[in-house]
Amino acid sequence: MQKQKFEIRLAMAEDAEIIHAGLLMIARHLKAEGKVTSTIEDIRRHGFGPQPAFQVLIAEVGLAPSSLQRGEGGPQGRMRGAIGPEFADIPPHLPLGPLLPDGEKREAMFAGMCLFFPSFSTWRGQKGAYIQDIVVDERFRGFGVGVALVRHTAAHVRAEGGTYLRLSVDAENVSAQHFYERLGLSWSRDERIHAAYGDAFEALAGQHESGV
Repeated sequence: MQKQKFEIRLAMAEDAEIIHAGLLMIARHLKAEGKVTSTIEDIRRHGFGPQPAFQVLIAEVGLAPSSLQRGEGGPQGRMRGAIGPEFADIPPHLPLGPLLPDGEKREAMFAGMCLFFPSFSTWRGQKGAYIQDIVVDERFRGFGVGVALVRHTAAHVRAEGGTYLRLSVDAENVSAQHFYERLGLSWSRDERIHAAYGDAFEALAGQHESGV
């Protein structure tokens, strides 16, 4: 049986549902579904409005044959790979965008995604990107999809003038830590992440309004 192809492409507004589903995959893996309060509409509004807050690269499997011949290379191109034949009979699920650019129906399965947004190093004086979320559907793990997503993200960022990638990993997600280290994303032992969310953020913002 012929191997299934996987490709990586930039997400469109029509992909908001699958992007949100990918976030829920991560939350389930970390047993933290209750912490996800974002909605599909949040993803659509903030990711695909006039000033997008982030970009997403999506890996998908089982595209229509004609679409496999489309251009590759550059930020808008596609990275190709192959997934073993044991997945060939999995029915399509979670369609990624209803139509291809020429109006052809997309027949694809979600294999993974990488969500990232611009970053800037003031000390380096250079642009880069911060990877917020990366996930590979468990059925497609072990076939290089995650590696391809990170590498394609790096290539996309470089094409836009960036020179580095940053990310943070859940302290208990040891397998992910090892994965990134194998790819050359070293652990920064000199930094600690500090954050203010919810009431803490509102209190901080309110201090300015009160004149403190």
